[in-house]
Amino acid sequence: MNRYYFTPGPSQLEPGIEIYFRRALQNGILSTYHRSEAFSNLYRKIHKLCQEKLQLPASYSLYFFSSATECWSVLSESVVQAKSLHICNGAFAQKWAYYAGNLHPIEKISIEALEEKDHILPLTDLLCITLNETSNGSFFPFSLLAKIRGNLPNQLIALDVTSCLGGIEIPWELGDFWFGSVQKCLGLPSGLALFFASPAAVERINTQRKSNLQYNSLFAVHQNFLKYQTTHTPNILNIFLLSEVLENRQSIESISKDTYYWASCFYKVLASLPELELCQPNPLFQSPTIITCTAREATIKQLHEYLLLQHNIVIGQGYGKDCATSFRIANFPQMPPTCKAQLIEILVDFFGKKFLNGG
Repeated sequence: MNRYYFTPGPSQLEPGIEIYFRRALQNGILSTYHRSEAFSNLYRKIHKLCQEKLQLPASYSLYFFSSATECWSVLSESVVQAKSLHICNGAFAQKWAYYAGNLHPIEKISIEALEEKDHILPLTDLLCITLNETSNGSFFPFSLLAKIRGNLPNQLIALDVTSCLGGIEIPWELGDFWFGSVQKCLGLPSGLALFFASPAAVERINTQRKSNLQYNSLFAVHQNFLKYQTTHTPNILNIFLLSEVLENRQSIESISKDTYYWASCFYKVLASLPELELCQPNPLFQSPTIITCTAREATIKQLHEYLLLQHNIVIGQGYGKDCATSFRIANFPQMPPTCKAQLIEILVDFFGKKFLNGG
């Protein structure tokens, strides 16, 4: 029996990944110099595939990093001179603010306070937003992002889209720096992050080039991108696998439609089950890709054991202090629809029996 991982990352791998691995071994790309024509062609191909499959504007640049966490540091070192502003809606947004605060002054604001202030924010070097908070399944609404963009048209905005990149349509024009790791909605092994920069972002990068001296500064990275090269030997295996995944996937319009459909199915069912509470009861802030619920610690433990031992299914534990009293379900596109339907049926059966048996 196959084991299915509804975990929030690393997660279920893309179907066909074994075939893509073999292709990487057979065509010699893994032994290819990263400044060779073969690698540049691969890089160029992925940039084009991002435009075709993810709707990335042709004017946006594409860079490779090791992780979204590295992207946090690179942004602080390459873009921020005075201060960054961080809208915090969960643990990863808080971590981003913490690491940035070790490098320069920061200001933090909660998403609740942002609502109270009617979207009026001070202009800073960089506004930092975690679009899809993996820790608690909260989502930063595009409608709110559009209001911020409208009120501050000259504000550079950076968005961590790690747990939704490749799973939903992204309104690229509403941000300047977009980045995310590949081990979630793109169904790849960990160790690679994609970083996209708008023309306005590139202008800032070039303006501050004298302060960008480290090897992975955005100025150095962008100069290499112009030749479809990298500043260092990158994760060539994962880059090749990414090209295969993108090439063989449907368009993001179709994937996004399916993602939102299954999210609605999960939320509707989970909200109706006894003992469970949605971590994000407000639909406006519900993540379409990370569905999170709370329950008693004993119930959570029984659920994990039941899913694994009876059905060979693994779902995510809660995060941090909520690890034992919550669970997370990854609604990622690489998971077959039949498996999502099966998990919903199993959850209904599990909590229905607990209710009939008095817990």
